[in-house]
Amino acid sequence: MPSKVKTILFLIFTASTIYSQNAAELLSKGVNEFEDANFLKAEKTFQIIINQTEDDIAEYILSTAVFYSAECLYQLEQFDGSAAQFEDFVDDFKNSSFRDKAFYRLGTIYFERGVFNKSRLRFLTLINDYPYSEFVPSAYYWDGES
Repeated sequence: MPSKVKTILFLIFTASTIYSQNAAELLSKGVNEFEDANFLKAEKTFQIIINQTEDDIAEYILSTAVFYSAECLYQLEQFDGSAAQFEDFVDDFKNSSFRDKAFYRLGTIYFERGVFNKSRLRFLTLINDYPYSEFVPSAYYWDGES
């Protein structure tokens, strides 16, 4: 019986390792597509990662895929979808290194949409939570404009 348990645990560990490698490979592919300005194709690649079972994907991979998916939608001028994705991102991934840029994007999207109260809230969150971010000077400007 113990040998069967060991075998099953080994298979589960191996499968999860392979699964994570596939997610990492997909992430790399998506980032390369993004950097080549192939935003539609990159967004589809990131959605494959996002739609996989979250428990099987390392948080870094998932958070990066969600961020880049939102960024692709932003570049494709699909601002409503981008804002929704960025909102999910800032709510779900509190420790991501992309969070400051997500708040900045949200602030600019809401500003351009004329939703100044949300714009201001996102810029102030950026300024207060990430005072050393490269986006803070622009956030001060846009906050003043709203």
